[in-house]
Amino acid sequence: MKKKVLGWAALLIFGGIWLLRTDYFRGSEGASNVHSSQVISAASPSFVKSEGESNSVDLPSWLKQESAKLAQVQEDPAKVEQSLRQQARQLTLPQLQLLRERSLDLDVAEDERFLALTLIAWSEQREARSLLEQISLVPVDPFLSPGRKGDFERVLRMQAVEGLQDLALSSTELQNSLRHIISRSGEAMTTDRAHRLLWSSQQRAPSPQEQDKAALKKLLQRPAGS
Repeated sequence: MKKKVLGWAALLIFGGIWLLRTDYFRGSEGASNVHSSQVISAASPSFVKSEGESNSVDLPSWLKQESAKLAQVQEDPAKVEQSLRQQARQLTLPQLQLLRERSLDLDVAEDERFLALTLIAWSEQREARSLLEQISLVPVDPFLSPGRKGDFERVLRMQAVEGLQDLALSSTELQNSLRHIISRSGEAMTTDRAHRLLWSSQQRAPSPQEQDKAALKKLLQRPAGS
């Protein structure tokens, strides 16, 4: 069955905006849910340039192309995710740095920015740790708040916090990164997400995703008009 999900989602709960775990590539049930009208194959243009590859394209062009595909319906999300993860693991440091810039560029389309952030986390490279921390700590422009654009900026930074889980970090490294974010971030939603992930990593609380699902379920069970 073909599926389609939004690139990001935010929900107003108890006076705050909380990230729903319906990110680009996973639905609320935990199953892969990438949306693309075309399944990426080995023959698809790669953003990883190597000698002798005449069909390689530059990273910004590839990012724009793939984010457009991911906004459409597709049939095999698992294969799409696998291909993207494989390519992300081949990213060089300059490419990772470029993705960081794209993820924070207000002139870049939101789906493209979200994909750039996801690829940094999926690179599984040591340098990605610092880049995700940097993204999470960039202040949200006050002129964007309140409003949908401000909401997206907060969701993006919270997703950068969660992206640390995709890296091959020890529990100590993960917790140190989270404490660093908590101590330096001026965004309440970012620090809340980092706190939740820190407590989860210490076995003191359920994962942020489980907490999101519980909050959403509680909201949906509330009587209409209450």
